[in-house]
Amino acid sequence: MPKLLLFPLFFLMLGLAWGQSTLALQDEERLFATGLELYAKEKYGASRRVFETYKPLSTNELKKAEASYYMANCALRLFHADGELLLENFVRDYPRHAYTSLAYFELGNFHYQAKRYDKASQAYQQVDMSQLDDTRRDEAQFKLGYALFAQQRFDEALAQLEEVKRGKASHQHAAAYYSGYIHFINKDYIKAEKDLLMAQQNESYAGLVPPVLSNVYYRQQAYDQVISYGETALASEKPLGDEASVRLLVAESYFLKSQFAKAQTHYEAYQQKQTPSNEVLYRIGFTQFRNGDQIKALENFKQVALKDDTVSQYAAYYLGLIYLEQNNKIYAASAFDMASQATYNPELQREALFAFGKINFELGHYHEAIISFKRYKELFGQNSQMDEVDNYLGEAYLKSDDLNEAIRHLEAVGLRSPKLRETFQRVTFYKATEYFNSAQYFNAVQLFEQSLNHPINKQLAAQAHFWTGEAYAIGYKHGQALNEYAQVFTLLGAGELYHTKARYGAGYAYFNTKDYIKALPHFKAYVEQTQDRTEGGMYYLDALLRLADCYYATKQYRQALTQYEASIKTQMPDKDYPWFQKGLVHFALGENELAKNAFATVVNAYRRSRFRDNALFQWAQVDFEQGQYEAAIDGFTRLIDTEKQSGLLPNAYLNRAISFFNLKRYEQATTDYQTLLREYPTSSVGHAALLGLQETLALQSRAEEFDTFLVAYKRANPESGNLEVVEFESAKTLHFNQKYTRAIIALQDFVAKYPQSSSVGEAKFYIGESHYRLGQVADALEAFYALLASGHDARLNRALQRVAELEYKQGNYAAAIAYNEKLLDVAKTKKEQFNAWSGMMQSYFMQGQYDSTAALAELILERGNVNVDAQNMAYLYLGKAAFERGHYDDATDHFLTALNTAKDENGAEAQYLMAKILFLQKKHKQSVQSLFNLNQNFAIYERWLGESFLLIADNYLAMQEYFQAKATLNSVIEKSPFADIKEQARVKLAEVNSFEKNVQGSTNKDTTIK
Repeated sequence: MPKLLLFPLFFLMLGLAWGQSTLALQDEERLFATGLELYAKEKYGASRRVFETYKPLSTNELKKAEASYYMANCALRLFHADGELLLENFVRDYPRHAYTSLAYFELGNFHYQAKRYDKASQAYQQVDMSQLDDTRRDEAQFKLGYALFAQQRFDEALAQLEEVKRGKASHQHAAAYYSGYIHFINKDYIKAEKDLLMAQQNESYAGLVPPVLSNVYYRQQAYDQVISYGETALASEKPLGDEASVRLLVAESYFLKSQFAKAQTHYEAYQQKQTPSNEVLYRIGFTQFRNGDQIKALENFKQVALKDDTVSQYAAYYLGLIYLEQNNKIYAASAFDMASQATYNPELQREALFAFGKINFELGHYHEAIISFKRYKELFGQNSQMDEVDNYLGEAYLKSDDLNEAIRHLEAVGLRSPKLRETFQRVTFYKATEYFNSAQYFNAVQLFEQSLNHPINKQLAAQAHFWTGEAYAIGYKHGQALNEYAQVFTLLGAGELYHTKARYGAGYAYFNTKDYIKALPHFKAYVEQTQDRTEGGMYYLDALLRLADCYYATKQYRQALTQYEASIKTQMPDKDYPWFQKGLVHFALGENELAKNAFATVVNAYRRSRFRDNALFQWAQVDFEQGQYEAAIDGFTRLIDTEKQSGLLPNAYLNRAISFFNLKRYEQATTDYQTLLREYPTSSVGHAALLGLQETLALQSRAEEFDTFLVAYKRANPESGNLEVVEFESAKTLHFNQKYTRAIIALQDFVAKYPQSSSVGEAKFYIGESHYRLGQVADALEAFYALLASGHDARLNRALQRVAELEYKQGNYAAAIAYNEKLLDVAKTKKEQFNAWSGMMQSYFMQGQYDSTAALAELILERGNVNVDAQNMAYLYLGKAAFERGHYDDATDHFLTALNTAKDENGAEAQYLMAKILFLQKKHKQSVQSLFNLNQNFAIYERWLGESFLLIADNYLAMQEYFQAKATLNSVIEKSPFADIKEQARVKLAEVNSFEKNVQGSTNKDTTIK
C-alpha cells in the first residue's frame, strides 16, 4: 500500500513543481512587459526599477540584454549619473545586439544635447545607419553632420549633411543651411547660394539665411546683389536672426559704391544694435564726414583715433580736417600730429606732418613748426611740396626765438633782397639783445655789428648803436660807448625814445670817467625830456641825482643843492643819498651846522642806510676840521662802535688818533694808530698812521717800539715786483682764465706759503669762487665760511652773497635768510640790497612764509628795483605768494603785471601759473589758451614748455577730450628733452588709456563674417 502511494505522490510533487515554474515564467514576462509599457509611457524611473527587478530573475539572455538596454536608456533620459556608463557597458557587452546601434544613437543624442560634440560624433559614427528607421537615420546623420561642423571638421560634416539634404525628411533644410555655410567658408559661393536659398524655404531658417547669404554676395563683390537682397530681407516682416550683420553688409556695399547717404542710414542703424569694430567705426565716421555730418563724424573719429592701428591714423587725419573746417586749429594740430607719428601709411603721414607744421606756423607756434618741417625734410626728402616747406621753415625761423637757426638759414639762402637784409638786420639785432640780457656782452657786440652791416631800418640801427654803447659801458670802455651814443644822436632827433636813452647813457659814460663837465648837459637834457616820467624816463630820479652830483663835482654848489632838494621832494624811496650829499654840499659851502643836520638826518632817519657809516664819519669830520676834537672823538667813536664792517674804520681810527694827539692824549692816540696798522695793514691811510705813530711814540720816549710796526707795514705792502705779488697775480690769472682746478691748487699753495700776506683774504675768496664755478658746493662753502671768519676783507659782501646763494640751493633756507640779512646790513650798493632782498624773498617762499615773501617783493618794487628783471621777479613772487594762499584773483593780477614786461623765465612761470589757476577754477578752455600763449612767447624755456604741455593734457582730460590728451602726451614723450617730464607724460598717458576703455563701452570685433 505505501509503495502504491509513492508513485502518485511523486507525480503530484512533479506537477506542483512544474506549475510553480510556469507561474514564475509568467511573472518574468509580465515584469518585462510592464517595463516596456512604462517606458512607452515615458515613465522612465518606474520602467528602470521594473527592469532592474526583472533582470536578476530572468534566465532569458536575449531579454536580459534588452532589459540592460532599457535600464541604460531610462537612466540616460533621466540624466542619472550612471546613465552614460550603463549605455557604454551595454554596447561593450552586446556589440552585436540589435539595439546596439540604437544605443549608440541614444548615447550620441545624450552628448549632443550637452554640446559635447566630439563625444557625440564618436557615438554617431558607431551607429549602423541601416539598422535605424528613416526618422532616426535622418536625425542621426544630421546631428553627426552638425557635431562635425561644430568641431570645424567641415569636409566630414559636409558628407553627412549632403546625405540628409538629398532626403525628404525634417532635417533637410537645416542640412542645407549648414552645408551652405560650409560652402561659404570654403569659398564655393555658387553651391553656398544654392543651399542657402534651399534652406530659406523653411520658416525656421528664413531669418537665419540672410546674414550668411548677404555675406556670400559680399564676398563675390556683388554689391548690388547684397543691397537688393539685404534691403528686401530688412524690409520683410519676418524677424531676422542677425539684423545687425545684414545692416552692416548693406552699409558696406553702399560705402564701396560711394553711395554715402544710404550707407550712413544703414551704418547708424547697425550702430544702434551693435558696437562697431574700430575699422567699421572709421568707415561710419568717414561716411558721415563725406555727408557733411561733422558732429557725428567727429565723435566716431575720436574713438577710432584713440587706438593704434591703420585706421586710427586715417581717423586722426580726418579729425584734423574737420577741426580745420571748424576753425579749431589747436585741436587740428593735435590731430595731425598724431597722424604724423603713425607710420602705417607713409603718404598719409607726409600729408599730416605738412599740415601739422603749417597749422603751427599759422598759430604762431614757430618752435613746433620748425621741428615739424625739419622732420618733414628728414623723412621725405625731395618732393613737390619741398619748396613750400622751405619757405615755411625760413619764415618760422625768422619769427621764432630760435635766432641762431634763423641766422644760419638766412646766411644759407643769401641776402638777395632788401627784405631779406632787413630781416637779417632784425634777427641779428634780436639775437644780440638776447646775448645782452644774459650778460654775454662780447657776443652781443658782435651781433649788433652784424645787424648794423645792413642798416635798412633806421630805428633798429639806432637801437643797435645804443645797446652796443651800453655793452661797452658795462665793460668800462666808456670811449667806445660814447662813440655809439653819438651815432644814436646822428640817427634820431631830440625827444625820440632812444635819443633820450642815449642821453642817459652818455651822461654816465662821462660821469664814470669823472668828466663831470661833459656829463652834466646829458643828464640835464635827460631830466628835462623825462620830467613827465613817460617812456624812456624810468631812470628820471637817478638822473636827477647824477645831475646834482655833476653840479657838486664841478663846484656849482647852489645848483647842486637845488637838485638834491628836488630829489628829496620826489617820491624817491631812498632819500638817504640826497640828504647825505646835501650835507657834503653844505660842508663845502662852510655851512657846518646845516651840514651836521643833514648828516644827522641820514644817521637817525635811515638807520639801515648804506650811507650811515659815511654820514657818521662826515658828521665827526665837520667837528674835526673845526678843531672841535672832543666832539670829533665822540663822533668817530660812535662810528667805530656801531659800524663794525665799515670801510671807513681806518679813516675813523686815523682821525680819532689825530684828535687824541692834538689833545695831548698820546696813549690813546698810540692805541688807535697801532689798531689801524694791525687790523688794516694795507689801508690807503696806513702810511699816514705809520708817520703819526712814529711821532707819538717819540713824544712818549718809546721810539724803539716803532720798528716792529714798520717791518709789519713793509711786509703787508710789498713792492709790485716782489715774488709774493708775482705768485699771487699768477694764481688769480688761472681763475680769470677759467682754469679753476689749477687756480685752486695755486691759491691754496699761496695761502700756505704766505700766511701773513695781506692778499690771503682775496686768495681765500678766489678759492671759494673757483669751487663755486666748478659746482663743488661743499668746498665752496668751506672756503667762503673761512673768509667770513677772518673778519675784515674787501670781498666779505661777495662772500656773504655766495654763502646765501649756496645754502639756498642746498635747501638750507634758514641759513640763506640769515646770510642775506648779514649782506643787507653791510650792503653798499643797490644791487647788493636787491640781491639780499630777493634771496630772502625766495627763501621765505620755500619755507611757506608767504606774508614775508610778499613783504619783501613789495620792498623790492619800492626800493630795490635795480632793473626790469628785478621788477618781474618781484611781481612773480607776489603772485606766487597769493597763489599759495588761494588768493587767485590777486595772484592773477600780479602775474599779468609781470607779463607786461617779462620776456624772461619769470614771465614763463607767471604765464604757467596763470594757466594753473584757470585749471583749478575749471576754466579749461581759457587755461589751454593761456598755455598756448606760453608756448608761443616762451618757447626757449623748454622745461616750462614741457610743464605747459602736461597741464594742457590735464585740461583735455578734465574736458573728456581723450584724443587731444593722448596726442599731447605722445608729443611730449617723443620731443621733451627732460626725462622727468617724459615719465610724467607716460603716467598721464596710462590714465588716458584707462579712461579710453570707458568711452562708449568696449568695442567689438568686426561683425562682418570673414
